Amino acid sequence: MGSFSVDDDLDVVWSQAMERYESITDVSLKAHNGFGAITDNITRNLARSKSGNPAKAQAVMSNVMVCLQRFGGIIAQAASVAFGP
Repeated sequence: MGSFSVDDDLDVVWSQAMERYESITDVSLKAHNGFGAITDNITRNLARSKSGNPAKAQAVMSNVMVCLQRFGGIIAQAASVAFGP
């Protein structure tokens, strides 16, 4: 997995994460380049999965996505406090 510097801008880090996701999954996110596009794709893949317990995998991924959204909210709030008007 790629390493990110704490000095990198969030846009740069997000772009790198999207590139990494595309290279691993062979799914282009160019038309839909947001968090929602990634979660939608993961949800579709889990629904089509023939693994032993797709419902459990969906529950785990749902929890991970909620955690990431909350973390993103915390980061956004911290950025607005640090770089406010």
